[in-house]
Amino acid sequence: MALPLSGATLVVSTGAMDAWDLGQVAPPAHLGGYSLVAALAPSASVGAAVDKVDFPGGRQAVFDGMLELMRVGQGWEKWSHGYGGDVLYWDELLLGRSTVRLALPAGTRVFSLFLEPNFFGPASFRVTASNGAESIFLDGWSVEGEGGARGLAFGVRAGAPDLVSVTFSGLNPDPDGFGFGELALNGAPHVPSVSERTETLGLLLGVITAGLPSVGCVPTVVSNTARYFYTQKAASECFGRNQLQVYVADTGSGLVAGPYATEWMVYIRTVMANINARVKLTH
Repeated sequence: MALPLSGATLVVSTGAMDAWDLGQVAPPAHLGGYSLVAALAPSASVGAAVDKVDFPGGRQAVFDGMLELMRVGQGWEKWSHGYGGDVLYWDELLLGRSTVRLALPAGTRVFSLFLEPNFFGPASFRVTASNGAESIFLDGWSVEGEGGARGLAFGVRAGAPDLVSVTFSGLNPDPDGFGFGELALNGAPHVPSVSERTETLGLLLGVITAGLPSVGCVPTVVSNTARYFYTQKAASECFGRNQLQVYVADTGSGLVAGPYATEWMVYIRTVMANINARVKLTH
């Protein structure tokens, strides 16, 4: 199981591509093994027609149609989580279509943004990301208007081609357009801090050991660090031996290979099984 260590919720995975729900809170600083880099402020004025979004390093994403540049409080009424920046408005009625495609720059491994309908109420979308070889989609993606902007993100695993595009389709019977904001791309690989690793390991152990039968007594937990992996053991005092052992390998080490270059792999085995029989958890 490769962990994004960001608070984002993985909702769909093909094995080579992932899709996350970022909710209505502020976007994460890193996701999918990379730091996230926000789009640059546009040089155009509010009310201008734009079809390009610039990012640091000369990278540029391009829409296949013109959007109106707005700002929360200047043309766009509300967003979520206190955001007050730029919003790109896709006017379905004016443009005569409910689908818009965003071409991503070369080298895109992770892409995120927030989306909100112009309609003051719940609206549904179909969002499809492609890496040229396969696609992953969110169908019936529900977003609340009037201050309910909701974030989503897509990423590709190690060895998979870069993301090349994301397509958005409004599914509302009474289309009134929708706005995009807080666009971000992958930056440098993210190396989790010691505190992030410790917190993640604790959460993993808590989830796993919560399902262990106690057989009338409370399991004890012993942890140790050895070389490039962590080992967590859940032992029952009733039997005096380990009932479950969890290996959390840091794939930032050259000794371990995982779907993300700087994240985690988790192996689980029970003592009753062959000592070399480990179950590799991936998503």
